[in-house]
Amino acid sequence: MGCNVMDEKGLRVDNNNVTESSCFDVKAKLGNASFATVKLGSTYDWSKPVAVNDTIRTLNVTSKTTPVGSFKASFESESGKSSAGFDISAMMYFLSVEFPRWDGYTVYNDPEVGFPVCKGNFAAPPEPTPDAALAQNWLIFVAIGAVATVAVVFRNKIKHVFSHLRKTQEVKPAPHGPSPTP
Repeated sequence: MGCNVMDEKGLRVDNNNVTESSCFDVKAKLGNASFATVKLGSTYDWSKPVAVNDTIRTLNVTSKTTPVGSFKASFESESGKSSAGFDISAMMYFLSVEFPRWDGYTVYNDPEVGFPVCKGNFAAPPEPTPDAALAQNWLIFVAIGAVATVAVVFRNKIKHVFSHLRKTQEVKPAPHGPSPTP
């Protein structure tokens, strides 16, 4: 049993391309039944004050797939060792969340993950297949990918801030007058 990932328009998502969508549905290839929905594209609260009485503003989140090759290039060495804590497979999908405004201030976003509940009589579950195992672990891969993407963006922003601070620090002049003799 394989799965397809669909965007908000119901179009199949290719994990080698960037696809922007507010939600992604994971559907079984057999029967096209949805078994998971991930809604990352919603809103987020941004705590950067603009005015004296301004504390939090709500803005829209952008959510996209990240090409599996880009993720692999970022988190896998030339020898094939992964720094992500799991082996990266060509069948994986990685989702990223983009906050158009950040500036180092606190952001709060609560993505939604839904699993439909079925009614009726159930037969004994079939033996798991490798595709079924991948489908069960898909959400874990998404979460790790999202955290890794945010961590890389955060790391780069912090490096930029510290680099800017070093450049703007005042250089203290050397003291004037004769140096003390021992």
